[in-house]
Amino acid sequence: MTLRLILGSADDKYLNSEYVLCRADPPTYSLLTGEVIKRVGNDSGTTAVVYVLRGGVVQKQSNVRNNVEGDTGVSVAEWDIFFAYGERSLT
Repeated sequence: MTLRLILGSADDKYLNSEYVLCRADPPTYSLLTGEVIKRVGNDSGTTAVVYVLRGGVVQKQSNVRNNVEGDTGVSVAEWDIFFAYGERSLT
């Protein structure tokens, strides 16, 4: 999963701390869990697609861009998180 966050936000700082913890001592690192909910719908109603994710590790440190000629993605941090297991359900 790739997350695009505001650079320096609380979420960006949290993922940075998780990245540092995992790299410092991988055997004792507590894996991440998460839940993603996507709402999809049509004329007859809305359905929620729920993904429950387990065994996550921040694999790639944030990419940061320099402002050259007004790039709009300058204040965005991108983080790649990989999960070992994901379960999908429809509600």
